[in-house]
Amino acid sequence: MTSFAMNSTNISKPASYYVKKFGGLAAVDESTSIGDYQAIIVGPKLMQIFAKITLPLIGFYRWKGKRLQGNGKGVNIYLDKNNNDFPKNPMNIATSASWLDQKPALILSYPAGSPFFCRFLRDELRRLDDDTIILVGWIDLPILRRSPNAMLLRKI
Repeated sequence: MTSFAMNSTNISKPASYYVKKFGGLAAVDESTSIGDYQAIIVGPKLMQIFAKITLPLIGFYRWKGKRLQGNGKGVNIYLDKNNNDFPKNPMNIATSASWLDQKPALILSYPAGSPFFCRFLRDELRRLDDDTIILVGWIDLPILRRSPNAMLLRKI
């Protein structure tokens, strides 16, 4: 059984390319973005390998992506041992200023009572195209908050 359910398509542009591109995009409209999204690690193969190792260590074992449910709610999607989707780690969703450029973005945050590491995660979403969202992720801890990372979410 694999510990990693994300799409391993090699998208050769580095995460920094998508962080920069994020600045010129419009915020995701939550009401028109309801659905399931497959997470895609961007950048070189080394970054994908690093993600396969680190994500399970912070509680994202067999993580597939995100489900935007509407009405300010969302949840992460994982795969069970039979490769069926199951929701875990609910998120709050709201439009707010991005930490990157202070422009509107759809913000995913974790409520009190979430697993320990989730409480420090903040995801900001902007639309790349009809089926793809750029997620700029932050870890809200000293030093790490200055280092946003990016991945793609593709509608499935």
